[in-house]
Order: sequence, then C-alpha cells, then structure tokens
Amino acid sequence: MINYFKKLFSGYATARRQVSGVICRYQYAGKPVFFDPMLMLREFLHRSSTESVQKEPVTGFEEEINQFFVTPIQDVEPSVICTCEYQGRELKVFRFSLKEGTFPLSIYRFYWGGELLGQFRRKYDYGSQVSDLYEELYSKYPIQQQEKWTKLLVNTQTGGLIFLEKFGHSQLWYFPDAERFQEWRSLIKSGV
Repeated sequence: MINYFKKLFSGYATARRQVSGVICRYQYAGKPVFFDPMLMLREFLHRSSTESVQKEPVTGFEEEINQFFVTPIQDVEPSVICTCEYQGRELKVFRFSLKEGTFPLSIYRFYWGGELLGQFRRKYDYGSQVSDLYEELYSKYPIQQQEKWTKLLVNTQTGGLIFLEKFGHSQLWYFPDAERFQEWRSLIKSGV
C-alpha cells in the first residue's frame, strides 16, 4: 500500500534487492532493470587493466566525450534510480534509457557521496560507434593507431579517464576526476 502511494506521488515504484552483498533500493518507472552498480564498476576495473588495452595520454578530448553523456539526457527522466550505501557514503546511480537514431542507448551516471564519480554509456549498435570514435581520435590526436583496436584507455590532461571498448556493443566510460576514481578503486579492490 505504501509503495502504491510512493508511485502515485513520485511516478516511480520501489523495490529492494541485495546485490554484491549490499542492500540497494531501486526506484523505477515502467519495466524494472535491477542492475548491479558494484559489479559494473568491478567489470570496468577488470577490463581496463588487461594487457590488450591501449593506453594513451590525450589533451582536450573531454568536451567531445562529454557530449555523449549530457546532450542525450537533458530532457529525459531516469528509468531507474539505484541507491545504496558503500563505505559510509551514498552510491546513487541513475539509468537513462533512450534511443539514438534507430539504436537503443543506456546511460548510467554514478554519484558517490553526492558527487559525480563517473558515467557509462552503452549503445546497442554492435560496436559501430566505437569504430567511428577511434577513427576520430586517431585523426585529431597524437595516438598510435594499432592494426586491430580492442580497448583504449585515455588519461586526459585535466585528470580524467576515458575508456572506449567494443564489448559486443559500443561502450564508453568517463571518469572526470581520476583521483576520486582511484579512491573508489582502492575500496573496490580491497573488497570492503
């Protein structure tokens, strides 16, 4: 009954799930998607640290990358909001579901302690956008072009991290503050 009134006032239904040993509260509109934010971040750590990752320093690419996250969701409400507590701070993740052209698109925004930790974008296009981004990077920036790209980790001049990969579909991670991300990384790796 309480859930009914919450949905009536907020537009979101609520559910609780335990994921990765942490109780998460999900608020969702429409069909629920119970994702695991801890697992998503752990998978990023694993995939970005393998030997097949090409690592490059790049100056000025943040503005171009940021357009992939800000512009599509300006007038869109999140379809799912996941909230949990980790290390005494609130981890809140907003999942946006939309279309870009004919392809479905998911954007996740991770906030830790009320501040933006990072963003993740998956476009269900079988990797075609990642190919285009690689070509754009190679043409504009001093990056060594490899014959066969798989994953690219970019350290930006302003202290951010960008990770591009084709993992079935086009995937893009962006962490604007590498120091803040390293703090999170050490907590995740310690398993705390």
